[in-house]
Amino acid sequence: MMISKKVLILQEDLFAIPDANCKLIFRIASQLCSIGYDVSMLGVARTDEEHIDDYNGIHLIHEPADRAKAARRLSERLGRFKQLRYLLMPRTIGYRLQNKNYTPFYLETRRWLQHHVNEYDVLIACCSPYFTLSLAAEVANKIPVIYYKIDPVASWEGNGCRDELLATIENEIAWDNVASRIITTDVIFRYYNQLPTRVNAHKVVLANYPNIYEHRSTEMISPIVSSLDPAKVHLFFVGKLYADIRHPQYLFDLMEHLQDKPLELHIVGPLDKRGFSDAFLNKYVANQVPNIIFHGAVSPQEADELLLHANVLVHIGNAVDNCMPSKILDYISTGKPILNICKIPTCPTLPLMKRYPIGMTLDEAESITPQTVNQVYDFCMSNKEAAVPYSNIEQLYFDSTLEYVGNQFAETIQDAINEFNTK
Repeated sequence: MMISKKVLILQEDLFAIPDANCKLIFRIASQLCSIGYDVSMLGVARTDEEHIDDYNGIHLIHEPADRAKAARRLSERLGRFKQLRYLLMPRTIGYRLQNKNYTPFYLETRRWLQHHVNEYDVLIACCSPYFTLSLAAEVANKIPVIYYKIDPVASWEGNGCRDELLATIENEIAWDNVASRIITTDVIFRYYNQLPTRVNAHKVVLANYPNIYEHRSTEMISPIVSSLDPAKVHLFFVGKLYADIRHPQYLFDLMEHLQDKPLELHIVGPLDKRGFSDAFLNKYVANQVPNIIFHGAVSPQEADELLLHANVLVHIGNAVDNCMPSKILDYISTGKPILNICKIPTCPTLPLMKRYPIGMTLDEAESITPQTVNQVYDFCMSNKEAAVPYSNIEQLYFDSTLEYVGNQFAETIQDAINEFNTK
């Protein structure tokens, strides 16, 4: 029997409006709890409802974020006399060091780790964003450190990452030099192994996103479900839209060609407004196209529920091939028909969709012709009630099930602890 180990997970957000990376981390954390690990998670609670002590058996640590928020509130109250906060809260003197990457939360987390990290057996730093790796590397002499690289770091090549000043080859190599293990996907590792970062390739454990699981309806009452017209076929995109790597213009143009058909596209999730024109926002976000309905962000629970009420799920691939939206596996696990739109010929979703029984893939490089429009319409109408049994999905994508990936994490944790203890 496995001896229970105390695991500390470091990330930025504890909960989030349907943020794919947060959902991934919580699934892994919950699975580790279910097989006997004592899991704590340090991050930021964005709302009062998130400021709780435990979630699904995971202990949530709020102290660093609370201290950072208190310092900010004090500065706001002091106004032009905000320098007095150094006298009223001496610990904030460290904020003088802050720059683009050293926020109060970063500094408070650094302090907290220095005082408490020895209370744990292993630290997992989740790469989203990258400052978590930087903080974990600072304490790697005290505790075995594992990086969960959900997103690329240096191999992102400046494509809009939030703290790209940290995302350099030199930093990544320095961080990885002190890590015990690095968990990432084969898509990310392909680039990692082509760069100078490959000097640490022997530490890498390949794991798929743990998004294959049996979806069960909670029968929650969603205003979106209540508003659905039963006479129409409902296509759902559930996720986040970006102007750079995941622009939806091709999909929206396609839907405008289908305005005379009984199809409706529902966009559920946040939109990063950076890079979108005012004309785009005024047209689509303001719901000026009759068969395209932008609902905005909902809770993660409602987002999962909405997947089950779609007739067809719509997926948009990234414009880069060094990362893959994890929601493609969320979609697959529902068994629903999937319309997959690829922006590049090397889209990482293609191998996954080749195995999927009821999917249709479109290439954005090809123009939208009347034949394309008819094919999409026929696909939606003929498959609107179709579903692949979960037992089939589980067999086809067994290495992406939560149980399989959870066991990979458990084995990696034990290997990292054993190796660290023999140094």
